[in-house]
Amino acid sequence: LPPIVQNKRAQEGGLDVSLFKSLSEKHPQSVVSLEHQYRMCEEIMLLSNQLIYGGRLKCGNEATATRRLHVPNLDGLRRHHSPSNTPQLHPSSVPMCPGPASGLCWLATLLAPSRAVVFANTDALIPRALETAHGARIINAVEAALTTHLVTALLATGIAAKDIGVITLYRSQLALLRQNLYHLPVDIEMHTADKFQGRDKEVVVLSMVRSNEQRNVGELLKDWRRVNVAFTRAR
Repeated sequence: LPPIVQNKRAQEGGLDVSLFKSLSEKHPQSVVSLEHQYRMCEEIMLLSNQLIYGGRLKCGNEATATRRLHVPNLDGLRRHHSPSNTPQLHPSSVPMCPGPASGLCWLATLLAPSRAVVFANTDALIPRALETAHGARIINAVEAALTTHLVTALLATGIAAKDIGVITLYRSQLALLRQNLYHLPVDIEMHTADKFQGRDKEVVVLSMVRSNEQRNVGELLKDWRRVNVAFTRAR
C-alpha cells in the first residue's frame, strides 16, 4: 500500500507513490503477475477479483475455493438474545439480538456457516448508524456496538479468539473498538487495513465507518487498494 500523505505539496511531488509501484512501472520486464491464491474462498475473492484484478485471480485448489468457517456451537448465541423484541443498539450487558422466536435473529443470520460473505446493511437501523466527527476524528458508534456484539457472539459459538480479526480504515474507530472490546481475549487482532496487510484470519469483521446524509465516503474509502486489502484478509 502507498503511504498516507496529507501534505498537498508532498503529494504533488510524488511522495504518495510507493517504492514498489515506482520500480514496477520503470522495470515492467521484471514483474510477474501471480494469478493463483490459496488463502480466501471463492466468495471472498469475488469482489476483489472483479474490481481490482479484472477476473484474472483464481483459487489455487478446490479446498481453497469452497472453504467455510467452522462454527462449533451455534446454540451459544442463546445467551445473547434479548428478552424483548427490541434489539439494543448500545454496548452493555443487555443482549442485542431478539432471538429466533421473534424472527429477527440477526446474529444467526450473520454467522450461518453456509454464508462465506455477509454484508450487514445498517441503513434501516433506529437509531441511525451515522458517523460522527470531532475535528479530523471520525467514528461510528452504532457500528462499533454491532461489531462488539458480533465478536462476542463469535466467541460464544466456540470460534477461537486467535481466529478473529477486526479491521477498520479509521484509527479513531479502531480506538473505539479497542475500548469496547478491552475485556475480551487479547488474541483478537484489531488493526487498520494498513496494519493488517500481509495477514489473514478465519473470520474478519470489517467496520467501514462512513455513513452520512451527504453520501461522502472520504479519501480512504476511495482508495481501492486499501479497500481491497481490507476485503481480502479473511480465509
